[in-house]
This record gives sequence, C-alpha cells and structure tokens, in this order.
Amino acid sequence: MTVKVTDNGTPEMSDTQLLTVTNVNEAPVFTEGDDAPSRSEVEYDASNPDYSVDTYTATDEDDGDTVSYTLGSTDSGDFEITSAGVLSFKQVPSSDHLPDYEDPMDDGLNNIYNIVVRAGDGDLTTDKTVTVTVTNLDETPEITDGDDAVDFAEIEYDLPDGD
Repeated sequence: MTVKVTDNGTPEMSDTQLLTVTNVNEAPVFTEGDDAPSRSEVEYDASNPDYSVDTYTATDEDDGDTVSYTLGSTDSGDFEITSAGVLSFKQVPSSDHLPDYEDPMDDGLNNIYNIVVRAGDGDLTTDKTVTVTVTNLDETPEITDGDDAVDFAEIEYDLPDGD
C-alpha cells in the first residue's frame, strides 16, 4: 500500500507500507434450538426410547473447524447431547430416571431443568442457556391393590333411562 501526502508545497512525499490482514478464529454461532423447550413427562418404553427435547445447531465460519457439543450446569447430568446436537433426557434402562411431573428430579425439584448447551470448535466455545420444563401428562390411574385385569381407560358406564 502506498500512502501519498500532498500539500501546496514541494517536494511531494509518499511512503509504501505493507498491510497484512490476518484471519482470526471466530467462535461457533447457534443457528437453531429453542431456549425454553417444554417436554411432557416421559413414559418409559424400551421398544421406542425417544426422550429427545430439541435439536441445537451451531455453525463455525472458519475453514476446517468442526463444531462439537457438550453440556454444563447443575441439571446437565440428566441429559445427553449427540454429535448432531440432539438434546435428550438420558436413556437409562428403567423408568426411575425419566422426568416425572409428580416426582421432579431436577436440581430445584420444580420440573424446570436449567442446562447450558455448549458448542465448541476446539479453541473457542459459545454457550446457550436452556430451560427445559417438564409438563404434566394425564395418566391412566394404576391399580396398586386388587384385580390387575381392570383397565381404567376403558370402563363402560351406562346411564339410567331418562338421564
């Protein structure tokens, strides 16, 4: 780059300088994913274990950088996140660890799970604070004593004549 400075005098002055533009590493940026997803309490189903909450996507404009995901904060132990950014309740082989509105397991015992989804490129990270709320699910009552053959979801009732 040449800088030339002139005024009404002489001689004319100029100086050549080398200008170097250096690329800097930018942190990943979240492009998808809800800050406050809501999930109904989960019924354990070994044949279809889908306990996903939401999918988080981050991009990194730096060539060659790959984005990976991790979790943080007090309630993060109840969740897992895949390399594709799918956030789910941890899948354990029992119903004792799944979210249950009547028996909250989050840190505040209020069915509100506070977690941080972190996207990183190996050098820099970006955090997204996420609040997952577990909502109530209208469940079929369970019989705890007596005839196991009764299903409350299908009780027939006939109204008396005239009603």
